[in-house]
Amino acid sequence: MSISDIVISGDSFGMHLAIALKKYVIAWFGLSCWSEIDLFDRGEKLFPEGLECAPCWNKQCPYDLECIKMIDLKKIKDLVKKYSLLKPLAGKNN
Repeated sequence: MSISDIVISGDSFGMHLAIALKKYVIAWFGLSCWSEIDLFDRGEKLFPEGLECAPCWNKQCPYDLECIKMIDLKKIKDLVKKYSLLKPLAGKNN
């Protein structure tokens, strides 16, 4: 992870490690709580807006994991592209 500039992850150890290493993080959330995570202005949080059951923390989903299906892959791609274009301007000051 030390050689990466961008980390794309769900709410996981990898996401927390990337935050600790001051990486730019694109974090997607489904059943976990996005409001409990601070990216310290180094990234973006993607979460299912308008989905009343999220966050739920349930091990079994009665809604066919709709929150996971709502992850916007195009937005993730666009955020990577946007950050990649800004990175040379940002320098090495993570």
